[in-house]
Amino acid sequence: MRGFEQIVKAAQLAALAHAGQMRKGLDEPFILHPMRVAVLAEGCGLSSEAIAAAYLHDVPEDTTLTLDDLIKVGFHGQTIALVSLLTKWWSDEFVLTPEGLKETLRPSEVQRRIKEEFKPAYYAKIAAEHDAVLLKLLDRTDNLIDMVKALPNERAWAERYLKKTREEISPLTAVAIPGGRSAAVHQLVLGHYQNALWALDKALTVQSMAESIRPLAEQGEGP
Repeated sequence: MRGFEQIVKAAQLAALAHAGQMRKGLDEPFILHPMRVAVLAEGCGLSSEAIAAAYLHDVPEDTTLTLDDLIKVGFHGQTIALVSLLTKWWSDEFVLTPEGLKETLRPSEVQRRIKEEFKPAYYAKIAAEHDAVLLKLLDRTDNLIDMVKALPNERAWAERYLKKTREEISPLTAVAIPGGRSAAVHQLVLGHYQNALWALDKALTVQSMAESIRPLAEQGEGP
């Protein structure tokens, strides 16, 4: 499958797979998220395989389709490798075994295994593949922008998400940058990510300031 055809097919499949899903905290179709990530990837100069992966990156995790399904309909190589790297293999209730079976987790061990085992392995694998790092940063870029749009209703969630981003995602910005054109692409992606991180931080600061002066303003209104 040639580059452009692969991108078009990925966009079409993602639209079908995510049909009816809505973006959490926002009144908009979920498909807009992978679309925006793909547009960012194209604008930053990522490969056609990476752009296709941007469209598909949430399909195995958030729909009924699996990586095997994507392979069966014609996706392969770097696109599948990237989607696989970006797909979490656990939830708060189960973990997928290498054979694709669901292993139920005991409530007492869920958070411990996620923190000590699953997340370190997940981010280590992403850090070893430059395009996966770039896509993860662009994915989080769009998520951060959506958190800004979800304010002020989702302030507590946004604060937790910002903290989590700084702890889990920001370390990926220190991954070694390849030379040549890849370095320029990396800097473009990094710029988008840092701008989105700054935007959510400032939006939360402004909201906090507004809430702190509201009682004073109300007192000054008088009868």
